[in-house]
Amino acid sequence: MLDTINDNYATLKNYFSSFDKAIEYNLKAIDWAKGNETVDEIILSKFNLLRIYFTTNAHDEAVVLSKELLAYPEIKDSILATRILFGLKEVYRKTEKFNEFLKILPIYYETSEKVGYPVSGGSVYESEVAYVHYRLNNYERAIESYKKSAKKYEERKLYLLQSSSLNNIGLCFRNMKRKDSAHHYFNKGIKVLEFLNSTPEGGHPYVNYFEDVLRTNAEETSSEADNANKLMFLYKKELKQAKGFNELNIVIDAYNGLGKLFLNQKKIGLSLKYIDSAETSLQSYVYPKAKSEMLELKVEALLLKGDHEKANSYFKLYNKYSDSLNKVKIDKSFMSGVLKYETDIKEKELEEAKTLFESQRRINLYQKIGLIGLFGMLVFLYFTFFKIRKDNRTIREQKITVDRALAENKILVKEVHHRVKNNLQVVASLLLIHAKKNKGFNSEEILAQSQHQIQSMSLIHEMLYQKDDIIDIQMQEYLEKLSSSLLTAYPNKKIKVTVLANEISLHLDYANPIGLIINELMTNSVKHGFKQMDTGEVFIKISRDKDLCELIYSDNGVGIKKDKLNLKKNKTFGSRLITSLAEEMNASVNIVNDTKLTYTFTFLDKNNAI
Repeated sequence: MLDTINDNYATLKNYFSSFDKAIEYNLKAIDWAKGNETVDEIILSKFNLLRIYFTTNAHDEAVVLSKELLAYPEIKDSILATRILFGLKEVYRKTEKFNEFLKILPIYYETSEKVGYPVSGGSVYESEVAYVHYRLNNYERAIESYKKSAKKYEERKLYLLQSSSLNNIGLCFRNMKRKDSAHHYFNKGIKVLEFLNSTPEGGHPYVNYFEDVLRTNAEETSSEADNANKLMFLYKKELKQAKGFNELNIVIDAYNGLGKLFLNQKKIGLSLKYIDSAETSLQSYVYPKAKSEMLELKVEALLLKGDHEKANSYFKLYNKYSDSLNKVKIDKSFMSGVLKYETDIKEKELEEAKTLFESQRRINLYQKIGLIGLFGMLVFLYFTFFKIRKDNRTIREQKITVDRALAENKILVKEVHHRVKNNLQVVASLLLIHAKKNKGFNSEEILAQSQHQIQSMSLIHEMLYQKDDIIDIQMQEYLEKLSSSLLTAYPNKKIKVTVLANEISLHLDYANPIGLIINELMTNSVKHGFKQMDTGEVFIKISRDKDLCELIYSDNGVGIKKDKLNLKKNKTFGSRLITSLAEEMNASVNIVNDTKLTYTFTFLDKNNAI
C-alpha cells in the first residue's frame, strides 16, 4: 500500500494548482471511502492529506490526523507507521512540545527497528534527547548527549553527522559564553569534514557547504578583534549555499548575522534590509531563538534610524514574544521522560547481568549434581535454592523501593528548584509591570501591593515546607491564611471572609495563580468596593466535579461599572493580571454585577489532585 500512496501523492501534487485544492479533494475522497467501507482507500486518502499538512506546517491538523492513522491495526508496525511517527515527532520538535516529543521518540525508534526501516538521516537517540536539552537551555546535559552521539557516529563512520554533533557542542558552549571551548569544537568539526573530503565518499556539495557553516561559527568565536570583513564574506557565502539546500534555519541565522554586523558599523539601511529578510523567512519557519534575536535587532536599528514609533511597536512585539517563551515550562513529565530513557538503559544492563547469573547458576547446579549424585544433597540443594530465591526476591524488592525513592527524590528536588525559579520570574515580571504602569503613583502603595503578591506565593512554600507532599496545596487552609494576612493591612476595615474549599487540594500549577487572583480581587474589594464602607463581606468558594473545578469570589461592595465587566477590554493593571493568570490555568472567566459583584473561574484540573 505504501507504493500506491507515494504514487498517488506525486500525482496529486502535480495535478492540483494549490495545496488548498488538494486538501479539498482528499477530504472528499475520505468521505467517499467511508461511505464505501474501503479501509485501504481511507488510509490512502488520509495519508495523502497528512503529507500536505506536514508540508504546509498545519501542525494541529497533522497531529490529529497522525493519531487517527496510527490507530488503524492495518498499518501497525509497518514502514508507513514509521513515516507517520517521524512526521509527528518532527511536528512536536518544531512546536517545542517536548513532553509529547519525548513520549513519541522511543515509539518511533522501536517501530523503525521492528520493521527494519532505517531511522531517518541516520540519527541516534542521544542526538534527539540532546536537542531537547539544548532548546531548554540545559547546555551541560546537551553537551553530554551530543558527545555520546558524536562517538556513535564516528564508530559508524557517519562523519557528516559526527561533525554536526561537534558543531552543536560548539553552539552550546557559545550560548554559555565560553568562546574558547566553542571555537575548539567548531574546529574539531572542520577537521572531521576535511578528513571526509579526503576519502572517496567526500567532495559532496553539502559537505563543503556545512564546512563553511562551521568556519563561520569558528570565526564568530575567534579571539581576533578585526574579523568583521571576513565574517561578512562567510555570512554571504553561507546564505547563498543555505538557500540552495533550503536550510531555512541557517538562512535566518545568516540574515541576523549580517544585520548585526551592519548595525555595529552604523549602516542602518543595509542592516534593516537583512533583518527584514530574516523576519520574512520566519513567517514560514518556527525558530524561537532567532525570532527573538531578530526583533531585538530591529528595535535597535529603528531607534538608530530615528523611527521611534515603529521601534516602539516592535519593542512591544519583542516583549510579548519574550513573555511567551518564558511560559514554556520544564515540568515533571519532561524529567520523567528523560529519566525513563536513562532507566531503560540501566534495566537492559541489569537484565543482561541477570541472564548471565542464571546461566552460571544452572551450570554450577548441574556440576554439583553430577559430582555428588546423592538424593540427600539434592534435597538440601532444593531447599537452599528456594531460600536463596526468597532472599534474592527480598533484596530485589528492597532495591526497587530504594531506586524508586531516589528517582522520585531527584525529580522532586528538580521540581522545587523549577518552582522557585518560576516564582522568582513571576516576582520580577510583577515588579517590572508595576514600574512601567504605575509611574507617578505612591511608591509605598506600589511596594505594599507587590509585598502582598509575593506574600501569597511565599505562603504556599511555607505550607509545603510543613508537610511531606511538596506538590499539592490544601486550599481551605491556604485561602484562610492568605485572606487573614491581606486584611492585616487594613485594620480600620471590618471585613468578614467566608472560605468554602472543603478538603480540596490543588497542584502548585493552580494554587499559585489562584493565590495571586484572590490577592488582586480582595485588594480591589477593600480599596474600591468598600471604599465608603467600614464593614463588608467576602465569599470565596472552590468546588470540583470530577476534573472540572470552579472558583467563585464575591463581595457585597458597590460593584464595578458595566464597561469594566469585560476583562479583555479593560486595560487596567489588575484586569490584565487576572486575565493573564486565568489564561495560565486555561480558565474561563465570568463576571456578574447585580446584588453582589461575583467572579467565576472555571478550569480543568489536569493533575486531578483530590
